[in-house]
This record gives sequence, structure tokens and C-alpha cells, in this order.
Amino acid sequence: MTIPGAPHVPRTPGTPGTSAGPATLRDIAEITGLSISTVSRALAGSTRISLATRTIVQGVADSMGYQPNAAAKSLRAGRRGMLGVVVPDIANPFFPPVIKGAQACATQHGVGVILSESDEQPAEELRRIADMSRLVDGMIIVSPRSTDEELRAVCSSVPTVLVNREITGFNSVAIAEDTGMGQAVAHLAALGHSTICYLGGPARSWSAQERRSAVRDACTARGVALVELGPFEPQLQSGARAGDDIVAAGYDAVIAYDDLIALGLVARLRELDVPVGGVVGHGGVAVVGVDNSLMSEMSYPPLTSVQVPGQEIGEAAVRLLLDMIDAPQRPAQRLRFASRLIGRSST
Repeated sequence: MTIPGAPHVPRTPGTPGTSAGPATLRDIAEITGLSISTVSRALAGSTRISLATRTIVQGVADSMGYQPNAAAKSLRAGRRGMLGVVVPDIANPFFPPVIKGAQACATQHGVGVILSESDEQPAEELRRIADMSRLVDGMIIVSPRSTDEELRAVCSSVPTVLVNREITGFNSVAIAEDTGMGQAVAHLAALGHSTICYLGGPARSWSAQERRSAVRDACTARGVALVELGPFEPQLQSGARAGDDIVAAGYDAVIAYDDLIALGLVARLRELDVPVGGVVGHGGVAVVGVDNSLMSEMSYPPLTSVQVPGQEIGEAAVRLLLDMIDAPQRPAQRLRFASRLIGRSST
């Protein structure tokens, strides 16, 4: 990839600093006029080096076909060159994009990723964090189910970034729930729905609490009545079980905690011959999910869903963790990514 501001340096014999064979840090230093140590720190993504300098150095390195020796780099830094990622359930469609983003960003920075799943069990989550912390330079814990106190204790000896969880003193990356959920409530209100039924997520989930609060605030702001059911586990079966209660109560607009619950509800409504979507007052039920997973596009009818930037969240978590490893005394940061509604036929 060509980066603006970075000179193109062909690898041809006879060019100063670019003799035949693998490019070295010394070659890049000669071309850029920087010291070898500065070049090394720039390629490692050190925040002590300006973004402009890092961009130029990376551009020259790319042009010269430079390939870092990851093993030597890790040994010199006293690091393992690996990051750990722990997720509750790899089958949940929210997590694969986060993992993909984290893996891609880690690869760009010359480090590897070890992935582990806790199967939604807090005790198993703590065990896996403790085991993995001895093998990696830092941890990314996605949607942790353990308590604040438990996470503080188990993460005390390893740099850690939380995803979809905020705890004082921890670096974290989360979703700004008010954006997408506000759009979902506004969308249903604009269609004429005066009452919304919300199917809440797991009771122990921080993001479920944040999402529920965002729905409550949005309904209050719009003057829309809110009925809450749950908590529900993020599973298709949860939505299917809720279907009978929703039909019996006559609710005609539903926002589910995630796509899995929403799609389970859609399937049950179809079994009951209840239309999904359609005009308000004609016996149908409008359904909104969260995650904008591939399944939401392929369902029948296609599911209106709140898009969550999972891949970007994963990338940001790795960048934050690498900065933390490089500068341990840096104050903790909280990043939040906006979500947005994708309208489809289910509403």
C-alpha cells in the first residue's frame, strides 16, 4: 500500500541502503535520515514517535519490502509477542467481527493472538484469563461476565483492555448505545407505534444494562410507552419463548437485545401466522434486533437491526492495548463507538 508522504524506494541492487537481500532497519534509517532506534520504535507503533514520522517510516518499510523478525523483536523487548482475547461465546454473531478486527490489527503490528472462550461462565472466564495471562503480553476481555472485583484481581498483573464493559481504571472500548437504540425507538415511533416491548439481555451483562437504559431514555424522550420482558440469554430459543407472551398481550412493536433473540421471535411469529412488519393496526408485529449480523439480512422477512461496528471495536482494542504495553503509565482511556439503525422489512 502506498502512503501519502512516504517515498517509494525500489529494492534494486546499487541503490544506497537498498542492496539485494532483505531490507534492514539500517536501510530504512539511511533512507529516512532517522536513527535506527527511532525507526525501530516507529515500526513498533510507539506513541512516543509522532504519527507523521510513523507513517513515513512505515511507507518506506513497505516500499522496501521490510519484514520484521518477530521473534528477535520480542526477545529484545522482553515480550512474548502474543495478545490474549477472551470471549463469552464464539457462536454469538457479535463476537466474530470483533475477533477479526483484533486479529487483523495485531497482525499489522507483528504480534499474534490467542483466542479463548468462556462459554458464558464467569468462573471459567476467570480461569482462562489467569491461565492465558502467563502466556501473553496483554489481554482483551470481551463482554466479561465476572464482577468488577474479580476482574481487578485476575487482571492485576497483565495489561488489559475491556470490550463492552467499563470499570474505573481500565482501558475500555464500548458501544455508544444511545445512538442506535435512539434511532430504533424513533423509527418505530415514526411508524405510529405508541408502545414498545423490549426483550432484555442477560442480567449479568453490562452491555445489556446499558442497552436497556438507552431504550428507556429514548422512549421517555419520545413519549412512547415501554414494556420490558426478560432477562433473556442471547439465543434463538429466548425469542421463540417470548413470542407467545407478545402475541397474547397484543404488543405490535418489539426491540430485542440482539439479533439472535429477534430472529427467534420472528420464527415463532411465523409459526403462529402473525405477520412480521406491515402497517400499524393490522395485526402485525414490528421487530428490531441488534448487531446487523449476516443472519439479519438473510432472514424472512429481512430483519431491521442496529449495526454495531464490531471489527472497528476489535481494532481499537488492540491499538489501545499496544499503547498500554508501550506506555504503562499512560492514563486509562474509554472509547465509545456509535451504532446506527439499518431498516428492513421486519418493521
